[in-house]
Amino acid sequence: MIVPYRIPLQQTMAEVLVTSDAPAVKALPESSLGNLVCDLMLSQAGKITGKQPDIAFYNTGGLRIELPAGDITVSMIYELAPFENELETIEILGKDLPILFEQISKRKGGPVAGVTLGIDSQGRFKALIAGQEVIPQKSYILVSNDYLINGGDNYVIPPFSNRTSLKVKLRDALIAELREMKKTSATLHPKTDGRIYLLDTP
Repeated sequence: MIVPYRIPLQQTMAEVLVTSDAPAVKALPESSLGNLVCDLMLSQAGKITGKQPDIAFYNTGGLRIELPAGDITVSMIYELAPFENELETIEILGKDLPILFEQISKRKGGPVAGVTLGIDSQGRFKALIAGQEVIPQKSYILVSNDYLINGGDNYVIPPFSNRTSLKVKLRDALIAELREMKKTSATLHPKTDGRIYLLDTP
């Protein structure tokens, strides 16, 4: 009796979302996989809310598989992001962002978008947002998921305001973005671009 339901599900999971011209892999301090996921999060959050977030932040441990070059299917995105956590946005004052940036630095990097971070093993960092110095009294919009914003993976999230659920799971946000790329016959280009780099140390 379950066979008629299984076939459509198998077809859905086998759907090719986009073709990638390179593997998307995990690494530190920066990775092509982390960059890709955070870039897609940033884009989708802007479309959902109508207000472009400044920063996307995720955790390396939340990326469960790497993606190959070639066809990227729905099934692969489910394996990449199997959790039920939903995307959320919060607003953080610039003066409080160092609380997050220092943790990323001490972890030797991690997935981000919208920010350029120079880091070292002592937790020191240099940060630019959209190529500009961080303004202490400016409110910046950050997109992540409810797990991390709740302090998951031992992250301490800075004081924030205006917490908003986007009511979409990470995997569904990624799938939506990749489907839009497919409509324009775009090819995925996973890459690193220096958004996290190592500071010179004595």
